[in-house]
Amino acid sequence: MTSKSTQHKDEQEKPITYAQMGVSEYFQYDPTGDYLTPTLKGRRLVQGRYQLLTPNHLKDGTLVFFSIVLGLEMRLLPDGRLRFFNPSTQEYLRSPEESEQERIQERLEKEQERERLEKEQERERAGQERKRAEQERERADRLAAKLKELGINPEDLD
Repeated sequence: MTSKSTQHKDEQEKPITYAQMGVSEYFQYDPTGDYLTPTLKGRRLVQGRYQLLTPNHLKDGTLVFFSIVLGLEMRLLPDGRLRFFNPSTQEYLRSPEESEQERIQERLEKEQERERLEKEQERERAGQERKRAEQERERADRLAAKLKELGINPEDLD
């Protein structure tokens, strides 16, 4: 990312340092469009020196650089967003915002599933309690019937 405070270093110093280190590709992106024209630049190391890459332009105005190192396209969309595109799968990689939204959605779904399971368990417990209470009533009724057979009024025992 290039900004006012890093522009000189990004354009002059870093390419020299990175070339000496053997970094095979160097890309710069200025999300505000204030310091780089175009706002996405790419360079590839050829015989120890960086050469500017020529981007492809899609019909919709998207600027495209292919990174050999990543095996991905870096696409600067017409709205200024930088996205990585996998030409093998023909899909964009998730952006940080999309990844975060997916994590939030997964947490929400897990929480909903946990709540659903808790409610189901509570219904099962309530059903078991009703069944136990019914069994106790049936037992009490059998005992009362047995007492009556023996000539004892169960209500007199209270």
